[in-house]
Amino acid sequence: MTSGTLAKNFMKLFWDKMVARLEPPFLIRETRNRKYTEATIDIVAVSALNSAVEYYLKHNVLSGLGMAAIALQTAQDCYDEIVVEEFKELIKNLGNWKSPGADGIFNYYIKWLPSLHEPLYKAVQRMCLDAGREDDWLYRGVTYLIPKNEQPTSPSQYRPITCMSNLYKLMTRCVTESLKREVEARGLLTENQMGTKRRVQGAKEHALTNIVINSKYEHGLHSTWVDVMKAFDSVDHRYLMHILESLHLPGWVVSFVRHTISRWHIDIRWGKEALMTKAIGKGILQGDSLSPLLFVLCMGPLSRKLNALYPPVKVRTPDDRILATNHLLYIDDLKIFTEEEGMLKKMTEETQKFFEAIGFRMNRDKSATSSPECSNAAKLLEGTGTYKYLGITEDGNSRTSAAMLEEIIRVIVTRLQLLLKTDLSAKNLFRAINQYTLTVINYFIGVVPTEKDDMARIDRLVRKHLRQAGVIKDNSNVSRLYLPRKEMGRGLHNLQHKAEAMMLRLWLTLTKDESRSVRRAAICQHYRSSYHRVSLIVQELKGDYGLHVLPQDPIEKTIRDLRPAQTKKLHDIINETKLHKLLFS
Repeated sequence: MTSGTLAKNFMKLFWDKMVARLEPPFLIRETRNRKYTEATIDIVAVSALNSAVEYYLKHNVLSGLGMAAIALQTAQDCYDEIVVEEFKELIKNLGNWKSPGADGIFNYYIKWLPSLHEPLYKAVQRMCLDAGREDDWLYRGVTYLIPKNEQPTSPSQYRPITCMSNLYKLMTRCVTESLKREVEARGLLTENQMGTKRRVQGAKEHALTNIVINSKYEHGLHSTWVDVMKAFDSVDHRYLMHILESLHLPGWVVSFVRHTISRWHIDIRWGKEALMTKAIGKGILQGDSLSPLLFVLCMGPLSRKLNALYPPVKVRTPDDRILATNHLLYIDDLKIFTEEEGMLKKMTEETQKFFEAIGFRMNRDKSATSSPECSNAAKLLEGTGTYKYLGITEDGNSRTSAAMLEEIIRVIVTRLQLLLKTDLSAKNLFRAINQYTLTVINYFIGVVPTEKDDMARIDRLVRKHLRQAGVIKDNSNVSRLYLPRKEMGRGLHNLQHKAEAMMLRLWLTLTKDESRSVRRAAICQHYRSSYHRVSLIVQELKGDYGLHVLPQDPIEKTIRDLRPAQTKKLHDIINETKLHKLLFS
């Protein structure tokens, strides 16, 4: 049972009751124990300037007002069907020591005081369905001003971080899970937007799609990378409510958001000193699960406008399906691309018009373009100029920078050196290295081209710094370093093993969904055609460990089978040295 199960009953009942009232009846199919309509219910932006959104159905005709009425009639009844056990499952997934905000209550105490769960469930249910009656402290955030450098001289050199109370975040998490089911079932987000979507690889899949498209066109596309100045802080509350109402979301969701944003206020602090209290009249407070979803709904009309008015670039898969798009959008990170330079200028201008209409500003200093015709809107990338899009450094032709791997290694070494200056015990030091240092590479595995020797080189570099700091000795047992502590090892993660597991998981995830997702089919095609290590990982693991990957095996089982095989190889290396073998015999 996942964190999304809190909304399962609500959406199941909603769709059952909605479909029962439709005439003519829609065809129903069972998909993962939930009923959905065969017809595609979609939302299209008629005008980006006034952000007017209207319903349309691709295969059937249905009044948007009729849909809204059904949603409003069933929302209260459906929510009451949510059981306490589902709420408790959601609580289990809360982080223990997340910043508690104004109330000072950590999730640890919420999780481990089960007698509070049922009263808390009733309180959250009441707050969701009857918002506006709670005390002001629930909607108060604590904003800390974090300096961006050692000697800040202006307000712009501070990064404001707002912490809401954990009870508030639990409440909005419940709303988010219900709203996500609604958004996914009705297709309210375009395929271009991968932020907040479930069952995708997040920013990694987004970055891979970007690589696939540009590789297919041999890096000849014209592109504009768009940065929105203070994106979340610039959302007008009237525009936000207009979007939610135009999408005909359930009445209790619209009412909840309206009451919540009207009562937002923050206590601004610098260190331990309280500076001021300020009401939030504009923008979306970040720090909970609901804020990104509200923001991507606000960006939806722009995405649909670009799709409707401008030609896409196309990638054809081996089974003759087509991936067609003209932009990629991850939350607020937008990249526009086209084959014609003049068309890119029109799309960039359209984006600027949309931003002006809803109160956004395009940050020219942090935006970039490969076209001189768009240089008035974004900085022109010339010569060796680069732009970092979703963590991947690209040049003007959207080629991944060759120095990307060295940059990753530099960050790993910097973090490692910081940890080695601490007084942590050996156990906690290795745990910190695993969690803070070696995780840097997680996102880039499968995205930035790497070979087996690259991971081995990083492992050697980590060991070198550990020796210099006196953590390990020159002639120490290297294999023991990577064994779990329960097997008399030291518990350090081996990047070679970690990369193998992550590549295997990525490849199996993509290929298992290849027949249903044209995007993933295009990514798999790119991996195969370029002989990328990811596409060869199954054969590599079979040769190294004798691991047999069966198509019918669940992904988690395959990953679990890999770990013992890797550990066995470490033991085999240990047994080759007589002295090292004594400890493990």
